[in-house]
Amino acid sequence: MKEFIIPNEIKTVLDMLYQSGFSAYIVGGGVRDILMDKIPHDYDVTTSATPEQTLGVFKDFQTYELGRKFGTITVVSGHYHVEITTMRTEKGYADGRRPDEVIFTDSIMEDASRRDFTINAMAYSIKDGFFDGFDGIADLDRGLIRAVGDAERRFTEDGLRIMRALRFAARFGFEIEENTSQAMEKCAFMLDNIARERIRDELESFLISKGAIGILDRYFDVFCRIIPQLEGADKSALLGMIAEASEDNLSKLAALLWQTDKAGEILRNLRYSNEIISNVSKIIENKDAKLENDADIRRLMSKVGYENAKILIGLIHKDKLDKLEMVKNHPHKIADLAINGEELKAIGINGKKIGETLTMLLEAVLENPLINERDQLISNVKSNMA
Repeated sequence: MKEFIIPNEIKTVLDMLYQSGFSAYIVGGGVRDILMDKIPHDYDVTTSATPEQTLGVFKDFQTYELGRKFGTITVVSGHYHVEITTMRTEKGYADGRRPDEVIFTDSIMEDASRRDFTINAMAYSIKDGFFDGFDGIADLDRGLIRAVGDAERRFTEDGLRIMRALRFAARFGFEIEENTSQAMEKCAFMLDNIARERIRDELESFLISKGAIGILDRYFDVFCRIIPQLEGADKSALLGMIAEASEDNLSKLAALLWQTDKAGEILRNLRYSNEIISNVSKIIENKDAKLENDADIRRLMSKVGYENAKILIGLIHKDKLDKLEMVKNHPHKIADLAINGEELKAIGINGKKIGETLTMLLEAVLENPLINERDQLISNVKSNMA
């Protein structure tokens, strides 16, 4: 068995629970990550102590009780915020997300049996050793995502587990076990009840994962459940574009939604920020922009900004990326002009004519940036006034 090396701050938490007469295990992703030779970002602990007893054990520590209703107390140990949850079983999931009733237990097996996937149902105790009641180690070795127990039950308890399965498979390059796969597709309707913010977060992590293309191809119908506008898309072209997109969420989102004219609506539904909605919409709305020369590229920057232009060109005109870099510092917005509204007023231009004139000058400068000099721009304006 692999040696478990855990930070002293986490050992302190476990030792204090042991010394108070309680069992305690590191659980979930922390155990999985250690077995995969990854450094966990955080550590979750399960214990036989009730929330009240946990608060008593850590009375001299900073604690948070936000999750107390579900048995969780957060304890600050060093720079770690450790979620300590009482071992429990659960009953009823009326909202398809949270248990209606939590029943505390002192059995690690009962606690593990409620978890989502076998690779997340392992536990480790300094005192009692390693627990693997559902063959999580074997599934890690096989590269398999498998639900704990009855797969259909796991997904009807919490529909977000479907997205988590897809994300884990894409992140680790794993296959999804056949029974688990069938249950996911059968229970895809459960995604309708999940908060859009939670779907968004899972989708963001999924899209930048190394195995996203294969999983998206295999489970395209599931993704159409959360983004119905993808139905009828040219899947092969869509997957190819996502594969070519840069490794950032904005590029991946633009590629995913490239074939729809409803990008803004889709992203608003998924509770994306106004900034992301605006950027993705600009990219897709200008996907047919003419890019035959430097002036065209400057015009594109004028419409969407340099970063968005880089994403758009990277998706469909990679051969023009060098040209974009050559012109990126050329004037391409009104603020770049060598003249401003106050100077236009000084030569007799007022009201809405100021904006119209600046727009006219910008178009001229986009065509030829060398004329972006104050005197030449004033001369240009005066000649148009004559």
